[in-house]
Amino acid sequence: MVVADPTTVKVYTVNGAAAGSASSLPDWLTRKRAANGKGKRVIREQVEGTIELIQHFEFPEASNHIKTTRDGHHVIATGTYKPQMRVWDLDQLSLKFERHSDSENVEFIILSDDWTKTLHLQADRTIELHTQGGFHYRTRIPRFGRSLAYHFPSCDALIGASGNEVYRLNLDQGRFLNPLSLGGGDDNVEGVNAIDINSAHGLWSFGLDGSGTVEFWDHRSRSNVGTLRLPRGLLAQGGSLGSSVLPGVDGGASTVSLSVTALSSKSDGLSYAVGTSTGHTLLYDIRSPRAFATKDQGYGLPVKKVMWMEGGSRMAGDGLVLSADKKVVKIWDRNNPSANFASLTPASDLNDIHHVPGSGLLMTANEGIQMTSYYIPQLGPAPRWCSFVENLTEEMEEGGAGTRGAYEDFKFVSRAELTTLGLDHLVGTPALKPYMHGYFISLKLYDTARVIANPYVYEEQRDKMVQAKLDKLAEGRIRARKGQQSVKVNKALASASTSVAPLVQFFELVHIGDMIQSIVQVYFDKELAPHVDVTDFLNSVVREKKRFENVLDDSVAKGLNAGIEVLMNQEHIKLLKGNVNREVLEVFEGEVGERLIAILHKHIKRQIISLNGGFQIIADLNEYSAFVQTLKIPSLTMGFAHLKMLGSVYIVEDAKDLAQIVRDVTRYGGSYRPEDLYEFVQRRSDWKKIEKIVDKTMYNLNLKEDCVVC
Repeated sequence: MVVADPTTVKVYTVNGAAAGSASSLPDWLTRKRAANGKGKRVIREQVEGTIELIQHFEFPEASNHIKTTRDGHHVIATGTYKPQMRVWDLDQLSLKFERHSDSENVEFIILSDDWTKTLHLQADRTIELHTQGGFHYRTRIPRFGRSLAYHFPSCDALIGASGNEVYRLNLDQGRFLNPLSLGGGDDNVEGVNAIDINSAHGLWSFGLDGSGTVEFWDHRSRSNVGTLRLPRGLLAQGGSLGSSVLPGVDGGASTVSLSVTALSSKSDGLSYAVGTSTGHTLLYDIRSPRAFATKDQGYGLPVKKVMWMEGGSRMAGDGLVLSADKKVVKIWDRNNPSANFASLTPASDLNDIHHVPGSGLLMTANEGIQMTSYYIPQLGPAPRWCSFVENLTEEMEEGGAGTRGAYEDFKFVSRAELTTLGLDHLVGTPALKPYMHGYFISLKLYDTARVIANPYVYEEQRDKMVQAKLDKLAEGRIRARKGQQSVKVNKALASASTSVAPLVQFFELVHIGDMIQSIVQVYFDKELAPHVDVTDFLNSVVREKKRFENVLDDSVAKGLNAGIEVLMNQEHIKLLKGNVNREVLEVFEGEVGERLIAILHKHIKRQIISLNGGFQIIADLNEYSAFVQTLKIPSLTMGFAHLKMLGSVYIVEDAKDLAQIVRDVTRYGGSYRPEDLYEFVQRRSDWKKIEKIVDKTMYNLNLKEDCVVC
């Protein structure tokens, strides 16, 4: 299992060659196995340590198209050579059967929920129907086919071909129906490259070759209801316009044209994705002729596949779009097309890609022998038939194996370094693998030889790391220059900076203390733990280590408390930004915010507030809330939002409405109880007049009427 790029969204290769992998690995890092039925022919596998999710997930030469059944139990793919269809059982993770045909496959669709019924468009102008027992029926179409789709309500198979006609084969009646004539006679239509049937309203859409248009047809009236023309001038700036290369297209002279090579509609019935021969993907709302997003693949090659990444609430989002040409696969957000959610560069030219619905698994058909599968945990969960993949990826991330490379267990050394380590006598033995101008040596042997050659290498490396850490921390210190003149402008800010400077130095000491504690822990684990019982809390070594940790924690806690007092007095939190890390700064800002809320509570309870004064209170609380929102601390922002709503108790004139506000415990998200709000209401200037009404409404009490002294 190989990670494509561990620094961004992690993409795990669970079948085939890793994305962006090189094929020039040394012989001793690869192993060979004979292909079934190939005699002396062998193929190279991946480096040991990779996994093969589905066994025999390959074709003799190349694969054309791949799909999963709607019940999620099988994978169907077509490939060559010889032309054939293969079916894999996902519950068994193995090949179920293979079935050969007379001609190479251009496109196929699955008619049933399982693998038993499929319809194939072949390169020799034939349409083949396959059932569970095998080949069932074959018919021919007048022109070479390019695309295939199936309309389930009417049982019509739509076949796009060279020319401007779309052939209709009704599988219920068993005969061809009148074809659809596209282009209206005005456009130079060379063929129909893509067909899409929307699952929401059944609208048929056809991507045309040569005219750069998409035509929409209503299946009920079998007539054109709209035409979408792509922005030829905008797309021509991004790449050269040329004929698309698709199966069934004659390799004649190239003409300057714009073609639609891929189509996909979203299940909401409004959004469409259009792939072009220039390598662009355009997103449209069916209600507007202008694209609301455009994505350039970057290679100028025809887009082979576009799709909306849908699958339910467990997916990363409902706005992700996948676009692929033969060189690269890009997953991106329709609201931000300039940035990629993930990008894949297959080792072989891509022919087709399929997303397993509701999961983070992608399957590709390519020009290589092995088909490839990629698993992206951040895109979605693993399918239930391979749920164990999630456990494997989690273990790799926890163990740091997510960045495993081909040479992880080896170290490259030059001839001079080999002499320094005293291992030059191993030249010519299996312990050294010659490579370029040096040798590969086992990492364990290298570490052992380095320690023997220089016993103090560990101490030297540790001292270097400590010194580098101290030098880095020293760069952020606030120092006063010698002979610096007194500040004449913003003296208050300068004095505040001077008072905060010791706090910044305290942060440096905290980092040093953490580093010392880490060193002590490493020394304890490696040198002392094998000789003492770490679970014995009465052991003198364990007690001394615990005492050191307690002293360090107490010192840090006292320093943090003193630092918070300084910040509360100076009110200059911004001076810390850039000098401390984000986690420490959030702790300080959160504590300052909590103390500020307590101070405001105490201040309000000391005042007598009139109706006009209530509006001033609300204005002040709005300013405090706006400031806290800039800190971007969710819990603190919510607390000040509730505090801002508290000001409304001073501007409500009707006493009964005021009582209802006080009794509403859900209004303030649980931050204030009715008893707490009652204390704030008592600071109103008209409290003596409305006290009885408020008490009666809140508690159904009236002392003069309900209480009788006998």
